[in-house]
Amino acid sequence: YDFQAIILELLDWLGTIAFAVSGALVGVRKPDPAIFAHAIAPLGALPEAALHIGDDQHADVHGAREHGMTAVWLLLDMV
Repeated sequence: YDFQAIILELLDWLGTIAFAVSGALVGVRKPDPAIFAHAIAPLGALPEAALHIGDDQHADVHGAREHGMTAVWLLLDMV
C-alpha cells in the first residue's frame, strides 16, 4: 500500500512537490540505492544535486547519503 500520498496529503504538500517516489510503487525499498537512483532519473540530476527528505534515520538519511544525496531527517510528532 502506498502511504506516501497519504503522508504528503496530511502535510499539505501535494501541491508543492512535483512528484514523489514510493517503494510500494517502484518495488524496491529504502535504503536500497536503486530507489534513490529511480527518484532522480526523471530529473536528469546527479545525486549530489538532489535532496531527499524522510522520516527514518536509517532508510532515508543513511540510504540517501550512501547514494551521494543530501538528506534531511523529518521528525514528525505522531502523538
